[in-house]
Amino acid sequence: MNNLKRGTADIWAVLLVLGVMAFLGGCVTPGLDKPAGDEFQFHTSPSPETFEDLEQIQPVAETSLGSDTRDWYRDAVFYHIWVNAFNDSDGDGVGDIPGITEKLDYLADLGVTALWLSPFFESASEAINLHMYDTTDHYRVDPRFGTLADVDHLLAQAHDRGIRVIFDFVPNHVSNKHPWFQDSAKGRDGKDGWFVWHDTSQAGSGPWGQQVLHEYAAGSYYYGVFWSGMPDINYRNQAAKDAMTNVAIFWLNRGFDGMRVDAVKYLYEDPGMIRGGYEDQAETFRYYQALRSQILDAYSSHTDGQGRPLHKMMVAENWTSDRSSLESYMVKDQKTAFHMTLDFPSAYALNDRNIAMINSHFSWAVESLNPEARMGTFLSNHDNVVIRPGSRHSVQMVRAVTAAQLLGVGTPFIYYGNEVGQADADQYAGQSHEDRRHRQPLEWSLVADQEADPASLLNLVRELTALRSERESLRRGDWQVVSTAGSVLMVRRTSSADSTLVVISLASVSRKLSVGSDTLGFSPQDSQILLTDRAGIEMSSPETVDMDLQPGGILVLGF
Repeated sequence: MNNLKRGTADIWAVLLVLGVMAFLGGCVTPGLDKPAGDEFQFHTSPSPETFEDLEQIQPVAETSLGSDTRDWYRDAVFYHIWVNAFNDSDGDGVGDIPGITEKLDYLADLGVTALWLSPFFESASEAINLHMYDTTDHYRVDPRFGTLADVDHLLAQAHDRGIRVIFDFVPNHVSNKHPWFQDSAKGRDGKDGWFVWHDTSQAGSGPWGQQVLHEYAAGSYYYGVFWSGMPDINYRNQAAKDAMTNVAIFWLNRGFDGMRVDAVKYLYEDPGMIRGGYEDQAETFRYYQALRSQILDAYSSHTDGQGRPLHKMMVAENWTSDRSSLESYMVKDQKTAFHMTLDFPSAYALNDRNIAMINSHFSWAVESLNPEARMGTFLSNHDNVVIRPGSRHSVQMVRAVTAAQLLGVGTPFIYYGNEVGQADADQYAGQSHEDRRHRQPLEWSLVADQEADPASLLNLVRELTALRSERESLRRGDWQVVSTAGSVLMVRRTSSADSTLVVISLASVSRKLSVGSDTLGFSPQDSQILLTDRAGIEMSSPETVDMDLQPGGILVLGF
């Protein structure tokens, strides 16, 4: 009896202590009630491959677009839209979702078959040309851009034209004004472990030498690899990981055909914060592999209104020139994750008009890259990767590098405005948030002028995308270097369906070349002229072709 009384008293004592701790836990900020030391507090460490509380995969057939081709993205021409800069439908000075819907016929005429929309979720960004990656509500369209109904209408109208749409998914971080972070900071609703809290600001510098711990209150710091306004989600917390994954499921269910995933390298960080421990962690790869196998691939068992299977895809922003790293986010340890990664090396090579780099990289992409992987090429984007071609090159060379991209290896992404040679906004150069210069409103007057000019860049882009659509070798063919003489890119692209010779002068002076069948690998008399732009061609003999190329001249032959 005495032992029973003693045990009961002990139990009540423990319960009293636990009750006091729970009360205090709700009254203090995270970090203050945690053990002192230099290690981060991760709370729990579930497997990156495990999901416990996900929404069901239930795509809306009416706004979804299926395909009989699993890898439809290999044949696509993407158009990268910065929503607030593309087209303003209501005259308030801000581009919006209805504005995109208004211009779908323009995009279809351009040869675009897929759109990538910049972040359109509610954001803490006040200046409209900031990055908009500091999300405050993942389920609400930023009211400056429109409504959820506007997004549904865009999807339906785009799909009616055979144009697919992917959204910009930012799983690594949210705004520090997001309710998830505010609840975590105040220890509310069980979210204290949704972010990485620490009791000291001492940590190694981040991947590019930046501060990664930010003060919330005295003795309480949180981890944010990019800046204090965007704290990182703690993916070692099961509920936080599931919550962010549910965001992807919601929009994929809604009818989006896939997603471009921002900052893929930083999802998990090494608990010890050792130098180099901020990116490319093993858990990060395993999470994306699980996202692919358990979610993206699961959509293929569902169909659209016509009974065609839904093949969703995701493309990575893996900002690196390292080839093994580029491939690793698509295929690693014989497991697939991303279907595609944005191709930073090609952006640098094309921007520099470096024929050796172009040939080396494109040859690697068809000869050595895993067959399950795909590169997404671009000439510029919303970030400070490279400046717009219209700011870097002469008019002739803008045409040449555009042709090199659209006739090159991989899936092309056209950044809005580059199809008309729009330049960057110089007033932002050298300033804080310098990347705003890449996100200025599209000059629709420039589009109108070029519409009326058959020799314009806009109409050249239309010719190039049409050729790409018509010829399998330009979408899926190999890359066989024929010649690099005189700064002229000359390659043969061959598939089981057809073969194409692509000749592009990247020289600043005119070039004359005579090339025989022994070099070309085919008889010129058997070829067909598909496109000439500032380029002359004659057959001096049945086996020899003479080319006269002006600076930036383009010649395309089919055989």
